[in-house]
Amino acid sequence: MKSSANNCSASGNPLKILVFDQDSNLGSILQECLITEKYDVDLCHKTDQASALYRLNNYVACLIISQDTVKSYFDLVTDIKAINDATSIIFIGYHPEKEEVIAAYHHYADDFIRMPIGTDVIKARLYAILRRTCNIKSTTTWYYKFGAFTFDLRKQILSVGNKSTRLTTKECEMLQLLCESANQLVKKDFILKIIWKSDSYFSARSMDVYITKLRHLLKDDPTISIINVHGKGYKLITK
Repeated sequence: MKSSANNCSASGNPLKILVFDQDSNLGSILQECLITEKYDVDLCHKTDQASALYRLNNYVACLIISQDTVKSYFDLVTDIKAINDATSIIFIGYHPEKEEVIAAYHHYADDFIRMPIGTDVIKARLYAILRRTCNIKSTTTWYYKFGAFTFDLRKQILSVGNKSTRLTTKECEMLQLLCESANQLVKKDFILKIIWKSDSYFSARSMDVYITKLRHLLKDDPTISIINVHGKGYKLITK
């Protein structure tokens, strides 16, 4: 049965997103990114599975990742819209032809994102759509306080007492991930996917260097530490 009702929850529950990715690793990376933004995200790899999930869940948006022609997914979009006409459709394509992009917009697309592009841009464009369709406010936290420290993400400044340190972009991104999951494990492979976009040996070594830098910056408060969970990841301990 077709629904044209707005699926935006008024109960405070996370908005539900479906990520469809048949061929690449971007889907799993994007799923984890969106979860950190407090969305409820499902990932699927088969068109029949996507249609089945739409019948069971009230998704506000579907992100369709395509490494080949996006036209091959038009039937899926037709099925999704037949189930729920109110859902937003975002195509993510690698080097699409102009004609493909135009065809996608004529076939229910609310946006078409050309790859390669950063996950932060994808998150921002999804937010822009949901701001209109669901009247949501930004889920980004710009200011963190832990122990004696304050961390201004927008200005990239870490402060303790009268001392302020301007952080590099990567230091900011790492500290943000740790702050968002304070006292919880943040997996190494997740950090590498989100910040370095690579799980190579050299990326892992670079990550270790930045962890050492952050530990040095946090030494002014002995109650705050970054601990290594052997073989798994890191925890920012704030209590």
